[in-house]
Amino acid sequence: VGCPSRQSQSFRIDYSTVREPLQALLSWISSQLQSSSGSSVSLVTPTLMALIDCKEARHMFAASGGIGYLSKHLKRKHGGDVSRRKRNDVSVQQLYELTFALWTTSYELNSTYSIRAAFADMGAVKALCDLVASAPREKVVRVALSSLCNLAQCKPDYSEAVEIKRRIDGSVFLDDMIACGLTKSVDLLKQRRWTDEDLLEGMLFDFETFHKLLK
Repeated sequence: VGCPSRQSQSFRIDYSTVREPLQALLSWISSQLQSSSGSSVSLVTPTLMALIDCKEARHMFAASGGIGYLSKHLKRKHGGDVSRRKRNDVSVQQLYELTFALWTTSYELNSTYSIRAAFADMGAVKALCDLVASAPREKVVRVALSSLCNLAQCKPDYSEAVEIKRRIDGSVFLDDMIACGLTKSVDLLKQRRWTDEDLLEGMLFDFETFHKLLK
């Protein structure tokens, strides 16, 4: 509640008193995500899910390399813990929490070049497309699709000084999605029977948007 984006007119806390401990906590979370240990991931992801709902925390986490760490764990868990061994509730829950953190951070794409660059360069699109293709659990597919939708529709604010930087927008991410075979995955998902009510509510928007943009 001490962050400017979460404060109300009637209740204010000096941001300078919470900025440093928030940064320290997010830096520690990022350091734990550098580990390949499943226990380290399960230790920090619930806290990350709570913090990343805050705009300031999203920017701090991304600046500490968080997008790359999340993508790395999604690829590792998808390639090993999930697809090669029997899926269990712990690994699926971790997949959901990691994907949820990526999805929430994707809401900063339009306003921040460094976050767009991290999504473009750190393997996030490939990790998300692989999740959609494998469809490990409906709730994981829902947040993965929503993340990809945000990436595909990214329209940066080019008022920022990006003259010496490459252009990164939705078309760049769409190229990556096509290369990862997302069109076929989405076609297959349209034919699948779903039970998750939240997924069904967002299904038409996600799928129709992808069909128009990808094709």
